[in-house]
Amino acid sequence: MPAREAPAIVRWQAFEDAHVRAGARIARTLLGRAGMASALGAAQTAAKVAYTLACMLARAGRELPALRRPQIARRELARLHRDHRV
Repeated sequence: MPAREAPAIVRWQAFEDAHVRAGARIARTLLGRAGMASALGAAQTAAKVAYTLACMLARAGRELPALRRPQIARRELARLHRDHRV
């Protein structure tokens, strides 16, 4: 019997988790080489959340409550898009 495919939201979360880990590694390396703090900060997170939300289809936006999100991303979503408050 073939294995069941994971639901789309689970596959998306796995993709997002991998993307965030890879991006964090790259950012830490580059910022470390530049002698800057390792954290990107709230302004960059806010910009990324705003961009992602603007590009997102309405159907995908309805799935946001099911995704794991860091506190800073939840705050930005609440500020930018009241329909997706946690």
